[in-house]
Amino acid sequence: MKWIYYYENFYSWAESTQLNRISSLSDFTSVDEIIEIVENSMTKEHLNLLEKH
Repeated sequence: MKWIYYYENFYSWAESTQLNRISSLSDFTSVDEIIEIVENSMTKEHLNLLEKH
């Protein structure tokens, strides 16, 4: 899944969906958007999955 799709839908998804979709990310094009989500919304669990991916 491309980052833009993840970013556009992140805030409307349940946390479980956010977590499940991290593993399917294949494109990280916007550093600013990644930083925004990491700083404002991601839990430690999100960050651990993102780091593994």
